[in-house]
Amino acid sequence: MKLNSIEEIVFHISDDMDYNALSDKINGFHVNLIEQKLRSSDYSMEEKVAVVNQISQQLKIRERNGIIS
Repeated sequence: MKLNSIEEIVFHISDDMDYNALSDKINGFHVNLIEQKLRSSDYSMEEKVAVVNQISQQLKIRERNGIIS
């Protein structure tokens, strides 16, 4: 196992949870995770842009298919 690798994330949600706030926090977490991975990679700037573009395309496809909103 790699040092500092995330194995599992658990969210405990209460009945009165603000889902918009939770969504914003999860989105921010993903952005930070992607930024860290790209900064620590040996990819060129062009490869990093390609990774971000691919993520964006996949999110748009999932949104069109109703998987995410």
